Amino acid sequence: TIAYRVLGLRAYKPLPAAGSVPADALRALFVLCAVYTCGFSLTNASFGAVNASFVDTVKAGEPITTVMLALMFLSNESAS
Repeated sequence: TIAYRVLGLRAYKPLPAAGSVPADALRALFVLCAVYTCGFSLTNASFGAVNASFVDTVKAGEPITTVMLALMFLSNESAS
């Protein structure tokens, strides 16, 4: 809200009231941010350890890995 006042901007939608976001949603957001930060940091560190072509090849497989992990951990039904 301070940025809106300083820059003279108007909100597209009204801002949610403080405390209106459930705790489990904030926890899930924190985990998502932590995993993304770890992946970003490890990718940058790996550029110094191995060839850039290998890092890019492994990084290209990240979406497939993300889908597989989401299916394993977030599915509501068992695989049987």
